Amino acid sequence: NELDKQRKEIKELWQRELKKMQELDASLKKAKLSYSQRQDEYEKAKSSTARAEEEQLSSSGGPVKDASKQLEKRRKLEEEALQKAEEANEHYRTCMADIEEKRNDLENLKSDILTQLRKLIYQCDLTLKAVTVNLFQMQHTQVVSIPVNCQSLCESAKLYEPGQQYSEYVKSLPKEDSPTESTSFETQSSQTGGDFVIKRPTNSAHIVSGNLFEPSENFPAQLMEDVESPSYCSQKIR
Repeated sequence: NELDKQRKEIKELWQRELKKMQELDASLKKAKLSYSQRQDEYEKAKSSTARAEEEQLSSSGGPVKDASKQLEKRRKLEEEALQKAEEANEHYRTCMADIEEKRNDLENLKSDILTQLRKLIYQCDLTLKAVTVNLFQMQHTQVVSIPVNCQSLCESAKLYEPGQQYSEYVKSLPKEDSPTESTSFETQSSQTGGDFVIKRPTNSAHIVSGNLFEPSENFPAQLMEDVESPSYCSQKIR
């Protein structure tokens, strides 16, 4: 994204400038080493010229022409060494100035980069904050309805009457027509002991219908009302 692109650009810029600084530092070390070598060469040439002058003065009786040529040659080498030493010194000073300027530029660049990084971090935090808020807001929207639904189910459960579902089930059963017969009990006297025998009707509505819970015309209406009554259910539970 855009933030990551800016971060990479800042990183690449700093690495390039840091590499230039390292190159200048390496050039400065080489210039310093070259100046030291040229200075040593100049000191050696200077010492050689001084010895030649002393030899020329001490050998006044010898060939003056050869001594003069030798002295002139050494003086020429001394001048060349001095010139090289001065050039090395100038190059070293130039490298010193360049690296000092680059160091100041690098400090200014570091300040600018830190300012850009601060803005970049602020922008990242702002984006992260917005994403985090949206995430928790979505989670809250999904979860906030759960307590309300549970409370609604609780209130619905409070309104339920015990036995209501069974009563509705009994009312929904289909009714079948069956011949009505007297449900009165017949008493007969036993031949042996004179005891009473209770005889039930054989065409009970419960047996004819084939369903123990299926109502018929002979099913007492009061029983239906008792089943629907909560007091009846509580008495049965007891």
